[in-house]
Amino acid sequence: EPDSNRTVWIIFSPLEQTDYEATLTIESNDRDQGVIEIPIIGSALSVFNQPNVLYEFALYEAYPNPFNSTTTITYGLAKAAPTLVILYDLSGHEVIKIFDGYKQAGYHTSTLTANDLPSGLYFVRLNTGGFSQSRKLILVR
Repeated sequence: EPDSNRTVWIIFSPLEQTDYEATLTIESNDRDQGVIEIPIIGSALSVFNQPNVLYEFALYEAYPNPFNSTTTITYGLAKAAPTLVILYDLSGHEVIKIFDGYKQAGYHTSTLTANDLPSGLYFVRLNTGGFSQSRKLILVR
């Protein structure tokens, strides 16, 4: 749609230290806009000291956000740890425990389904391995 944006995740997890090369091709729904090609070139050595290892914890922007009833929450863990992902309302009350358990190191996603919640501003919080981060979510009905 005009004036909309999309987040695209490209995650390379090389199993060995190697170079990689790819092309991300983006084509508009409007054929008159054409095609954009973005080359992606890199080396596992430039990103990782060890293959397939994250070096920090992170809670990424949920997608879509704002959302209607379902959104995907993506987070990265630098090491295996007990992990808690919770949705809070604007007053700080726990609304939904999205995930509560043990996760291995790496990238993970959790799906939030908010069919029974009213429209409004919410916060998703990641607590894991001594790390804590929150992100804003907007539920629109």
